[in-house]
Amino acid sequence: MGDSAMVDGVATCLSEIVARVGELRPDVAADEVMTRFGRGFVYQGALGLRVDPRVLRRFRVLSDATVVWEHREKRWRCRAPSDRPGRQQI
Repeated sequence: MGDSAMVDGVATCLSEIVARVGELRPDVAADEVMTRFGRGFVYQGALGLRVDPRVLRRFRVLSDATVVWEHREKRWRCRAPSDRPGRQQI
């Protein structure tokens, strides 16, 4: 499987987690990616293990209509009817 196909697979996995659980925090996302796909899609950031930016870009494209980022809570969650347009919610 090529690198872009793997990135798609990892991003799809994150989308599925949000749909199933209702929310996803970055540290949990990184742990899930590490466990399921290995070190190739995570990196060590200042705040701990993080998901590769290539995966996050693809995740955003795949889940744009269904997932929002809550800035204050630092988490992705399923979009609600009351959400403002756009990805980021306050």
